[in-house]
Amino acid sequence: MKKFTPKHSTKVSLISKNKDTKTILHYLKIHTATATMVCKATGIKKKNFCRRKRELEKLGLLFEVKKGICEITKFRASYLTTNPDLISKIK
Repeated sequence: MKKFTPKHSTKVSLISKNKDTKTILHYLKIHTATATMVCKATGIKKKNFCRRKRELEKLGLLFEVKKGICEITKFRASYLTTNPDLISKIK
């Protein structure tokens, strides 16, 4: 399996290049939400969200807080955050 290597040399340059990434980081810093909840609130398409989510997880900026029932789909899902205070409690 090929190891992920970001196209950009720093985390900041990756984030600053993409509007969706900035939106996800900002939204999840304030809210703890599932992927579907983020997509509905921000207007980001699900495919784009999943791509950005994977990149942010590999950079260590986005984490799963808990598993629970999604308020929109009513199915079990992961709740996500980029809030540094919550991330430090998880690690």
